[in-house]
Amino acid sequence: MAAPANRSPLALVIFGLALLGVLVVVHLYFQQRADFAFGCAGAESFDAGAALSGGTAEGCAEVTSSQWSSFLGVNNVWWGLLFYVIVAAVRLGFGATGNDRLRLASLGVVTGGFLYTLYLVYLQVAEIGAYCVLCLVSAAVVTTLLILHVMEHLRGRADETAPAKNLQPTRAGAGASSLRPYLVVAAVGAVLLLADIAIAGRRAEQAEATAETAETAAPDPAAVAAAADAPPAPVADPAQMQCSYDPALAPIADMERLIDGMPAQGPDDAPVTVVEIFDPNCPHCKTLYDTVHGDFVAAHPQARFYYVPFPLWDFSLGQVAALRVSRDEGRFFQMVDQLFERQGARGMTLDQVVEAAAAAGVNGPGLRQKLTNNATLDPLLQSILSHRDFVTSAVSAGGMSVPKVIINGRVLAPDPQLGYPAECLDRLITEAAAGGGTSGAGEGAAQ
Repeated sequence: MAAPANRSPLALVIFGLALLGVLVVVHLYFQQRADFAFGCAGAESFDAGAALSGGTAEGCAEVTSSQWSSFLGVNNVWWGLLFYVIVAAVRLGFGATGNDRLRLASLGVVTGGFLYTLYLVYLQVAEIGAYCVLCLVSAAVVTTLLILHVMEHLRGRADETAPAKNLQPTRAGAGASSLRPYLVVAAVGAVLLLADIAIAGRRAEQAEATAETAETAAPDPAAVAAAADAPPAPVADPAQMQCSYDPALAPIADMERLIDGMPAQGPDDAPVTVVEIFDPNCPHCKTLYDTVHGDFVAAHPQARFYYVPFPLWDFSLGQVAALRVSRDEGRFFQMVDQLFERQGARGMTLDQVVEAAAAAGVNGPGLRQKLTNNATLDPLLQSILSHRDFVTSAVSAGGMSVPKVIINGRVLAPDPQLGYPAECLDRLITEAAAGGGTSGAGEGAAQ
C-alpha cells in the first residue's frame, strides 16, 4: 500500500526544498551585508574576489542595490525569507495532519512566489542588465517547488481516495509518526543554517569592520568629488601660502622601500627626491598630478620625481593593480592619464579598466588575464596591500589621506585652501637642493 500523500517522498522533498530556500536567502543576506566582499556566493577569497570592482560580485551588488531591490519598502531578501518560511511551515502542517487544504494553500503560495520570481528575473535581464547568482539560485528553487507541487497535485487528483482521507485530520499517534521524517530533514536544515550563520555571519562582520575602518581613515569619495567640483579658491599671495613640512611626522627612515620599483621622471643623480602618493579615484590627486608632471619636472632638473599609486579605497585596488602591470610594460604614465581622464566616484569596472589600458597602449587581453587569474592576481594584490600598509604607517598620523607629497623623506603639510600649489613645491624643492632637507633616496628605484 502506498504511503499517504503527506508522508510520500515527494512531500518530504518539497519540505526540504523550502528549507533550502531559507538557507539561500539567509546566505544572500550575509553576502549583502559584506558588500559581496567575498564574491556573490561568498566562496571567493577577500583579495581575489572583491578587490576588483569588476569582479564576480559586481552583478550581485548592482541587482541588490537597484531601485527594484525592495517591494513596499521591504527588501526582497526579507520577502524571500518570509516566502520560504511560510511554505516550510505549511508543508510541516500538512505532514502532521494530512489536511489537503494545507497542501492546496502551499500550492497557491508557491504559485504567487513563482510569478514574482519571474518578474525579478525579467528585471535582471531587461532593466538592470546584471545578474545576481544567489538570486538566480533562489529562482531555480522556486521554479522546482512549483513543478513538484503541480506533480503532487496531479498525483492527488489521480488518487480518488486521497481527497476524502486527507480532508480529515489523522490520529495523534499517526501525526507524530508522520512528522519523524520531517523532523530529520528539519534537523539537517538547521545544522546547515547554523553553520552558514557562523561562517558567513562572521565574515560579514569582518567585512563591515574593514569598511568602517576604511570610511574612518578615508574621506567619502562622493564628498571628495563634490569638493573637486566646487569653484576654485582665489589664488593667494605666494608669500602667504603655508609651504611647510608636517611637524607631526618624522622624516621617513626607509625611503628605499617607499619608492622601490615605482616609476620616476628626472635625472638619476638628482640631489632632491620628490614623491607623489595618489589614488586614481581621488580628484585632488589628479589636480596635483597635472601640476607635478610634464613641464614642472622639466623645470626642476635638480629633482627626481617618483609616482606611488596608493589604493586609499578598496575599490581602487583593481586600478592600482592595472598601473603595476602598465608599469611593467613601460606605459605607466599613459595609463595614469587614462585613469584620471575616466575618473569616477566609485572606481571602474574591469571592462572599463581594460578599455583604459587599451587606450594607453597596454596589452588589454593580457591585463584582463592577469587581473582575473588568481595565480597572478593574488601575489600582485598581496604586494599592493603590503606596500599600502607600509605607506600608511610611514606617512600618516592616525588617518591616511591623499594626495601626499614627500621631499627628501619629509612629508609636506598641504595648504588648507590651495593644497600643493606649484609655487610652494618650487620653493621647497629649491631649498632642498640647496641643502635644506633630509637626504634623498639613493639608488634602486626603477625608471
